[in-house]
Amino acid sequence: MVFSPFILYKRQKNLAESADASAVAAQAQTALNTANAATVTANAASTTANGIAATANTALTNSTNAVNTANTANSTATTANTTANTANTTANSALSTANSAVSTANSALTFAQAINPVGAVIWVATSTAPNGFLKANGAAVSRTTYAALFAALGTQFGAGDGSSTFNLPDLRGEFIRGWDDGRGVDSGRTFGLFQDHQLQSHNHGELYNTPSSGQDQAGSGSGDNDNTSSRYTDNGGNVGNFGSETRPRNVALLACIKF
Repeated sequence: MVFSPFILYKRQKNLAESADASAVAAQAQTALNTANAATVTANAASTTANGIAATANTALTNSTNAVNTANTANSTATTANTTANTANTTANSALSTANSAVSTANSALTFAQAINPVGAVIWVATSTAPNGFLKANGAAVSRTTYAALFAALGTQFGAGDGSSTFNLPDLRGEFIRGWDDGRGVDSGRTFGLFQDHQLQSHNHGELYNTPSSGQDQAGSGSGDNDNTSSRYTDNGGNVGNFGSETRPRNVALLACIKF
């Protein structure tokens, strides 16, 4: 079969157009494939970005919670610090009060020691010795336990067992006389020495009449020339509180010594 030139031209043109369309379609498909791949990549990137954003949000939430926790802890610490400062102030005040009390107690002790030094004797209207005192009953007491009193008295009132004890003065049933200390009223007296009872020698005088002749002792009768004489008497026939000792009126109290 013979084709005319026009037909051949037409067929060539159609073939050429068909080839161009195929090429364009191939290019379009390639572009589409590229676009799809880009879409997949974009979707993956979006997913990654979303994951990063979620992680970031979680981190932000955790950070916020941590900040809140830190703020709460800081507030608690501030409150605890305030409480501690208040407690410290209270403790300092209590310490100051305690120191003041100790100072007052020391002053009172100093005053008490000044008015009742070790070895001082007092008389109390009780049958037991008060705190800080012993009965002045001549007892032998420890030189160690009552070291201050032993330092003051020594063995003046007795050496006790000669090593570990010493004797207290025994003032039971005794009157106290001030030590002469060189005055001469009670001369020759050693400090702390016992002195027995004594009555100074003396006489009791009595005037009476020696009757003259014809006159009785009462001075009656004639010849009233009385001769006055004297004589001495004892306590016989007199009225009074006579007994086995000479003493004034008194009240029995308990003698105690400061240790």
